[in-house]
Amino acid sequence: MPDGGRLTFKTSLQRLDAPEENGGTKRSNGQDKSPANGTCPTSYLLLRVTDTGEGMDEKNRANMFRPFFTTKAGKSRGMGATAVYKAVKLHCGQVYVTSELGKGTCVDIHLPVSE
Repeated sequence: MPDGGRLTFKTSLQRLDAPEENGGTKRSNGQDKSPANGTCPTSYLLLRVTDTGEGMDEKNRANMFRPFFTTKAGKSRGMGATAVYKAVKLHCGQVYVTSELGKGTCVDIHLPVSE
């Protein structure tokens, strides 16, 4: 947030009774909802990170998890979002991203909770 703003972290527990809940079968990042093994956990820890920064256009949001993608040429290697995404996926979690130019970004990270 080059011009300042507010960064907020929130956590909660969520229980999904059916795989179609919480956004249907496709996530806002366009990824399939099911983990690699085809099963969907039903209890998740939700970590929500929001900011009131510049936000992203659709093109940048769609590419943000690609390795080496950056909008900060010369200042960034473009691996931060990729590393988060891979770590979450390795734990059968999911990442949702919503963003609007001029209004900020919201990243929801769902990590499965052992029953």
